[in-house]
Amino acid sequence: MSELKIVPFLPEAKPNDWDSVAREVDAFIRQHAKKGWRFLRFEHVLVNEKTNPGCLASVFGDSGVNRFATYQMAIFEIPEI
Repeated sequence: MSELKIVPFLPEAKPNDWDSVAREVDAFIRQHAKKGWRFLRFEHVLVNEKTNPGCLASVFGDSGVNRFATYQMAIFEIPEI
């Protein structure tokens, strides 16, 4: 069985600058490949984030708000030898 590593990844680019995104993805994958990790895929993870109310809101019983966020994760593996 191989070992897996999950790494958050969020490329930054200007609108419609696909070449910049491609270069960033390529550099990200190569950075891990140099350490022996093989890129498998990107996955999206949905997270329920509970926000904290402000001081005054908590006095009046506000316990915060649930909001959902999606994070992109890169999945790598390193094969067993």
